[in-house]
Amino acid sequence: MMRGPAEQSAEPDAELIAAEGRSKLLAEAIGGPRGLIDSGLPTIIFVIVNATSGLTPAIYAALGFGVLLVAGRLLRREPIRQAISGFFALGVAALFASRTHSAKGFFLPGIIYQGVLALAAVASIIVRRPCIGFVMAALDVRFLRWRRDPALFRAMTLSTLIWGAVFLLRAVVQGLLYWANHPGWLAVVKIAMGWPLFAGALALSYLLARRALPAEQQESAVAAREQVDG
Repeated sequence: MMRGPAEQSAEPDAELIAAEGRSKLLAEAIGGPRGLIDSGLPTIIFVIVNATSGLTPAIYAALGFGVLLVAGRLLRREPIRQAISGFFALGVAALFASRTHSAKGFFLPGIIYQGVLALAAVASIIVRRPCIGFVMAALDVRFLRWRRDPALFRAMTLSTLIWGAVFLLRAVVQGLLYWANHPGWLAVVKIAMGWPLFAGALALSYLLARRALPAEQQESAVAAREQVDG
């Protein structure tokens, strides 16, 4: 059954709205710009208090600040998904620091986590299910057919390889600092290699995926966005 012009013109808008909805959900899970700041502050507080007052006060200070961050979001009725997950990660880091009786132990869970992510990225490529393809499909409905489109599949594979390299770089650099017992530098490097690399890898992944789309699909998406913005 043929669709009328009105239905055809409305379809890109529906797809665009769906894609933006998924993007909003992902942004809430990540925490947005506020999450960028909140995720780094407990680490900075831990290093400062450890240098001035010792390990135990540093652990309590970091955990206490994490509680304040969650409470602040609750009071302002902001999304707390990222804050809760961040506090859980903070609790694990504090546990490792307490058990190892060293400040560098605070960073060990994050190093292990980055190594696991790197292995997962490589494994997903080996089994021909590059994990970034699923993420990009959740962000933008234009990429839903990535497993059936050879060009998109190659783009998602390359993007997954890029993310795997980011995770591996973090694990190696921070791992070397861990073995060298430099908790102060670990904090600096963790923050410096966090969101900047995340934003760069995400932008590059989207660029690769968009370039793999057919030309007419790119043009229709741009027209739809201009129609919505207008």
